[in-house]
Amino acid sequence: LAFQNFAKVLFEVPAGILSDYFGNKKALIISNCIFSLGFVSYGLGTTFYQFLFGAFFYALAQNLLSGSDSSLIYNALKKENKAHLFSKAFGKKWAFFAYGIAISSISVPLLDFENKRWLFFLSAIASFLSSSFIFNIKQESSDEKGKISKKELLSSLKNIFIYKDLFYVTIVIAMSST
Repeated sequence: LAFQNFAKVLFEVPAGILSDYFGNKKALIISNCIFSLGFVSYGLGTTFYQFLFGAFFYALAQNLLSGSDSSLIYNALKKENKAHLFSKAFGKKWAFFAYGIAISSISVPLLDFENKRWLFFLSAIASFLSSSFIFNIKQESSDEKGKISKKELLSSLKNIFIYKDLFYVTIVIAMSST
């Protein structure tokens, strides 16, 4: 868990840059596919380092999801002149997330799998399939394309490591949050 938190902080800026490059909808699709890889890594993992791969994928997926989902919600509401309902809609999003956690925490122990690894594989399948729902999300044409060019993408990612202050702040935040 400490590595996952560390990786999450390290990926926060690069994932935001990638989300800007690909656009919110594609970032969510990529995020769900990477979540699937993380779950498969956890399911297949038998060593500490294999679990680190799962944590790596999971952290990257969380960061690609972060911001992209709220952006899509806000843009959809704005399109219908209901942007003032964003807090309520975002609250409902978190409520559904909490309901899902509650349902799974009650139902999963009732599933009598001899090998509990199957739970990770089921999660991977569910995460991958949820991408199909994202394809149904309608976006404004300006939102479909990323907001930055490939050159800006590479430059932004490179700057994280070139500018020592940005790099050190990222490391300090990562270490203090783990």
